Amino acid sequence: MKRVAVCLMAGVLLATSTAAFAVPITVTQSGTVPFSSLVNSGFTTAVASDHSSTITWFQPYSAAVIPPAPDWATLHPEILLYPPGTASGPALSSTGSLSVVASGVSETGEQLWRGTSSSSWAAQLGTLVVSPGAFNSGDGTTLITLTGASWLTPTGFWAQVRAPASDQDVVVKSSTLNVNTTWTYSYVYDDGTLPVVPVPGAILLASMGAGLVSWLRARRVL
Repeated sequence: MKRVAVCLMAGVLLATSTAAFAVPITVTQSGTVPFSSLVNSGFTTAVASDHSSTITWFQPYSAAVIPPAPDWATLHPEILLYPPGTASGPALSSTGSLSVVASGVSETGEQLWRGTSSSSWAAQLGTLVVSPGAFNSGDGTTLITLTGASWLTPTGFWAQVRAPASDQDVVVKSSTLNVNTTWTYSYVYDDGTLPVVPVPGAILLASMGAGLVSWLRARRVL
């Protein structure tokens, strides 16, 4: 019985020794800042020598104002009981969309482009939706999802509709940019909670303890 008791004690000691490090706790504070800009004038039309045309305008943007880092001790008073943790943030992510209303759009495929200036065009955003009604006279709305961060410049970006020579009736009525910027602060601290040793692991450790005791007894240490 004495040997069994010693084995179990040794196993328990080995098991608890593996729990030397506590489980870190992460708390977060986050929110979303919306932005919207409507352009309903200033669409500049230019016709090239081959009778193709472009409609150009500037879509303004103002960077989101992110709140300062929170007072973690006020939000989570329990962290004052433990060693100082690590604060990080804000981590930012943005999603956006551009909604363009235009009439006179035909099946020929009027393209919408994004540029860094009125003469430098970086990427095609998409193709305008065909206008409804007789002779494409109605207003069609094109919704384009903007991904990545390359389009989100500090002040905005240029947009351009390119119409082929076969279609000279395109008229842009309005353009709306919507952006949602999500911010997240985080704080990681050690609350002193020891991890739970799984039952199979405890059995294995107890077996190791029994082996250790047998080894010590064989050498007359115990």
